[in-house]
Amino acid sequence: MTITLGAGEVSPVPAQCGPYRSAFDLARRLGFDVVAGHPEVGGARVIGDLIIEIDATAPLRVQHSRVARELARVELVRANTTSPTEEALAELASRLLLPEAPLRRLLGVGAELPDLYAAYPLATYELIVCRVAELADVVATCWSKGHPTTRFLPPGRRGGPFGRPVRAERTLAARAMAAPASLSGPGRSRAWSVSEVAGPDVVTLLDAACALRSA
Repeated sequence: MTITLGAGEVSPVPAQCGPYRSAFDLARRLGFDVVAGHPEVGGARVIGDLIIEIDATAPLRVQHSRVARELARVELVRANTTSPTEEALAELASRLLLPEAPLRRLLGVGAELPDLYAAYPLATYELIVCRVAELADVVATCWSKGHPTTRFLPPGRRGGPFGRPVRAERTLAARAMAAPASLSGPGRSRAWSVSEVAGPDVVTLLDAACALRSA
């Protein structure tokens, strides 16, 4: 299986949205059947060669994001990535669901995480901020109960001092846990308290230049 995406492979959506891709459509075009089953809550898994089983009780955006991750897992294993990391899976899955040009346009007019979450109803917070980190010079971290779960670095910023959250990120995350609204930090840094099935409870976006100074 080789995943190739053309510019026209998007779902029809209202003008204010993405546009975005449907993971179910992508899976079926690649020969997979997507069926309801009993994986972990909010999860998905490949059964055999061409069946992806999903938790059909999960919100639609969680279902699509999990299917995209399973497509990414199959592709990365096929490419001899024997044990792909959660970050690698999220990066490829986010590319599958979030076309670059429309997202750049939204970022260019100042769209923030709640705006993007509304514009992309088939992508989870994790996949949205993963794609944002790839396209903008920000470090995105998803947190659960005060601990980082996944962390996404912009190209050219990977490794070195960016390998783990710096003090500014931890401070933002701690403040966001107690605040219902978004919080501003140094530079373009922001944090949000969020809620999603099998997802993070806080998301931080840290200006990469600030992360470098704080390291």
